[in-house]
Amino acid sequence: MIVWGGTDGTAPLRSGAVLSLGTDSSRRVVDAPIASRVGCATAVVDGKFFLWGGLDIERDPSCLLADGAVLGIQSGSWELLPQAPLTARANPCAAVTRGRLLIWGGDLGTLSSPLFMDGAWIEPATHCWQSIATCPLSPRANALSFFSAGLLHVVGGTAVDEVRQTIQVEVLPGARGAADLLSERSAVEPRRLTDGAVYDLNSDSWIEFSPPRELSSAVTVSASSDGVVMFDQRGRAALWQTKSARVEPLPSLPNGQERIRSLLSVVRLGHRVALLSTGDLNGLEQSLDAAVLDVRRRRWLCLPETPLGARWQFGATSTRAGDLVLWGGVSPAGYHSDGTRLVFN
Repeated sequence: MIVWGGTDGTAPLRSGAVLSLGTDSSRRVVDAPIASRVGCATAVVDGKFFLWGGLDIERDPSCLLADGAVLGIQSGSWELLPQAPLTARANPCAAVTRGRLLIWGGDLGTLSSPLFMDGAWIEPATHCWQSIATCPLSPRANALSFFSAGLLHVVGGTAVDEVRQTIQVEVLPGARGAADLLSERSAVEPRRLTDGAVYDLNSDSWIEFSPPRELSSAVTVSASSDGVVMFDQRGRAALWQTKSARVEPLPSLPNGQERIRSLLSVVRLGHRVALLSTGDLNGLEQSLDAAVLDVRRRRWLCLPETPLGARWQFGATSTRAGDLVLWGGVSPAGYHSDGTRLVFN
């Protein structure tokens, strides 16, 4: 497992470490030759850790970045990536498919900003970039982007043209002021989109399709080995079997898990999916709650209480064996560098 960047509460960090879960050991790596950042694309492929794009938290958190670097995990040395054929952006999605690292989409790093509809792949051995075909869907924000069965899926979102409407109001003595005008403008409800498209790296082509209703209204998804698991705002789950295009409802969250419904973070664990409470936007949520759905058996698992205690903004990932790893985070006591591993029998 690789931990990189973040903050120690006083300054952004470029440092990192490689954690060996098998031997319960770790070693530091030298600082990266690029600015510390958030919202960047990250992936591990062929023994290398790639990161690209994001927001510059060292100098200006609103500054978008278009550079990247790659870490040789065994050597512990960094190398700058060549210029990508993509503009600067935050929150792009990344996945390793057919031996290549594909980076796609992203946004301006602000709430409901339009989605970039282009992407590129990079060859891990040579670090050469290659642009891919542009997505044929109309401009949109808040779309779902995920990989399943080696294919990139882009689904739903909101039409960006809906939020650009102009409202003209003649202000007379005693009439409403600018504050009322702004609230009227923000009350324009953006139109929900229900279409989608799939990208195949082999043919460098997109195919538009009509996604199931449950997928268009999902707020987060996880592509498990049994299909695409979809969760809506209430935590209700459904399984989309992409090969048969069949949608099957999954069991609801167990009683007493209402907190997780509003704080969804998803980690794929093989044929299981973990839902985590990672803290609210203001950092006020100090619990560490988790629920795991066994997709194959169609049931939720009872989890033991985590030994980490109450904390938020922690990292979560999975191992090759499908175990859940939680690390770091913040609590009233400060910043943490410990972690725990949940092993499934």
